[in-house]
Amino acid sequence: KCNSMHKNAVTIITRLQPEMVKSVIGNIIKLFTEITSVHISDEEYFTYLTADGELYDKSVLPNNEEEKTSQIRRENKAYSYKEQLEELQLRKELEAKKGKSKEIQMTPKQKEAVKNQLEKEAAIRAKLRAMNDVLERGISQVEACLVGSELHLSLHYKDLLPVILDGLKSPLLALSMAQLYITLGSQQITKENLGEFFAFIK
Repeated sequence: KCNSMHKNAVTIITRLQPEMVKSVIGNIIKLFTEITSVHISDEEYFTYLTADGELYDKSVLPNNEEEKTSQIRRENKAYSYKEQLEELQLRKELEAKKGKSKEIQMTPKQKEAVKNQLEKEAAIRAKLRAMNDVLERGISQVEACLVGSELHLSLHYKDLLPVILDGLKSPLLALSMAQLYITLGSQQITKENLGEFFAFIK
């Protein structure tokens, strides 16, 4: 888990010894490569967004026509992530309004199916949360290097940026990777930084 203490430590180390940026970025690229190589489906992503203990895929519940209809819509590639998120939120609001007044009666077989689906979705959430933890840790270290030695970090953009761009293909990683890309792109190299750099390489 990343925290402010670790982030500050990386900042101080890379400020005092800029050559350490290479090692830090090498580790970050390795972490990012591992998580960007994992394919995440729309179903997995929206399962991840669903609260613990709640079913995202309600097709296992008896007489659930709403889920069958939404399933067809999700398979339509023209149906954007934003629209799917809005649908997910709408479904949650409708379920909250309905309350628990209509308790669904299930057979033992149906209860077992629900239990299995809950376990399956819990495993998906655990996997994606672990990936998100890796992502946050990597981004935290990149930001620490940016503060510690901005110019030396820029020397590794040619290796770092392709991995960040790969992350834009993943629904889980896309937003954070895009924000990191924008942050790196907004930095400016000053004369003072160049002076420090040339002094370092001499």
